[in-house]
Amino acid sequence: MLFDIEPKTRREDLFGRDNEVDSILNFIRGRSRFLAIYGIRRVGKTSVLRVALNEANIPYCYIDARALENDFTKRRFYQLISNCLTELSIKWRLENTIRNIAKIIRGINIFGSGIELNIEVDWRSVYLTDLLNALSKNLDQLVVAIDEAQILRMLKGFGKVDLTQILAYTYDNLSNIKVILTGSEVGVLHDFLGLENPKSPLYGRFIDELTIAPFNKDASIQFLITGFRQYGIEITMNEILDAVDKLNGIVGWLTYYGNAGYAE
Repeated sequence: MLFDIEPKTRREDLFGRDNEVDSILNFIRGRSRFLAIYGIRRVGKTSVLRVALNEANIPYCYIDARALENDFTKRRFYQLISNCLTELSIKWRLENTIRNIAKIIRGINIFGSGIELNIEVDWRSVYLTDLLNALSKNLDQLVVAIDEAQILRMLKGFGKVDLTQILAYTYDNLSNIKVILTGSEVGVLHDFLGLENPKSPLYGRFIDELTIAPFNKDASIQFLITGFRQYGIEITMNEILDAVDKLNGIVGWLTYYGNAGYAE
């Protein structure tokens, strides 16, 4: 349903973003290695990304950097990686693969099995390049997707993680791992990656780019009309136009408006 406030995971619940989803799918299935997705907050980047990842039918690891919750420690980041590996194992039935990797890399601990599986990666002993290498060798293809990736710049420093070094290593050495980064602070993400900064590990690398723009007025109107029809709610065009004029095509706010109208 269009007015569900959770990020969408199915194309049928996503309005007006077929071209953007197809662009991500073309990247995943093509030869390019890195993709940066830009767009202001609440414009729907996460929904577009999640729908494309689910349709690609390729194992993926999804990390939302906002889950750091101002805890920019290496320990907390490794917790997100642990969660990612657990989901990867369960969703794609890769438990045996991860167990084989754990035999090679000391510090990957596996508890339980099946849907009760829980994987922990020890932040004190596991190098991320070793983990990525092992995944690359044991999987035909893997997509690593990091939402709001500009937040990871806060991990740099003593005892933390310099993601640009790891991304550069992945770019240069692991051809079957594709990386997708999203960012709502376009300038900050661009500066963090440092593609044009000679001091950055990622300097000179080619990265595909995709911008998720707000809806135009016509698309905003149709979004609200379609959403309210799904719930059998009649709403006047004056009410819709008033909302569209105030919400500037930001999909998240249009969704909240529709959700509030449905709840009432």
